[in-house]
Amino acid sequence: MQSVVQAISQYHPAFATELRGCGPSEISQLQAAVGRPLPPGYTGFLQVMGRGTGTLQLFQDSDDFSFKPVLEYHRNKDLPKAPARYLLFGLAEDDPYFDFYLDCGPSEPQVIRFPTPETAKAFPKVIEQAEWLASSLSEFVFSKAYFHFHVSRFPQRTSLVEPPEAHTRLDQEQAGLTLVKMGFTRHPQSSDTIAYYERPTCTVVVSKSQPGDAPLLFSVAAYDRREMLKVTDVLSQQLQLVIPG
Repeated sequence: MQSVVQAISQYHPAFATELRGCGPSEISQLQAAVGRPLPPGYTGFLQVMGRGTGTLQLFQDSDDFSFKPVLEYHRNKDLPKAPARYLLFGLAEDDPYFDFYLDCGPSEPQVIRFPTPETAKAFPKVIEQAEWLASSLSEFVFSKAYFHFHVSRFPQRTSLVEPPEAHTRLDQEQAGLTLVKMGFTRHPQSSDTIAYYERPTCTVVVSKSQPGDAPLLFSVAAYDRREMLKVTDVLSQQLQLVIPG
């Protein structure tokens, strides 16, 4: 998580000083309440920002990822707990109350959210409604920070998508090659599910709504409207993209 903090600080230099981490005893308390070892990525998150993420809001204004409420949830024996594969690490405080979990089934725990039911027996049904958010916790944090601290600063923004009638999915590597030819550089925090391409006056984020064979979304941001239109025109023509309907 330290590398993620350093990367975010490129766009918000004060970021590291705003964070409040957990101490070893607090992490031990949470692990004891959970009843099993915490994923390394989550431990790193707690150490760096478990008590506060500063001016970065990870998901809207009313969701809580901080140590204390998560500890209270896991300590409360009256609340239903998800199967061991799923670790709650964030609480939704607003309707529709989709809480945040790490799906520890894959080798790298993925970030998902679904409503915590009233009984443990109802978990299989609500897990079917799970919304996938990121392929890792570090990806989740960086993507939120990238849009909050960087993309939001560009006054000109638009989106492009693959057309619904497309018979084959666009390959992210192909999209990346097109952007590199246009003078963009791929950010080191990029992954197979979300990639960040930058040049001094424009940025393009290529992302998926879920892993696997999912359509790509292109978020284009620029300082100048003419540059934004030129980039979207090239992408539309070369990759057969359209503006979302």
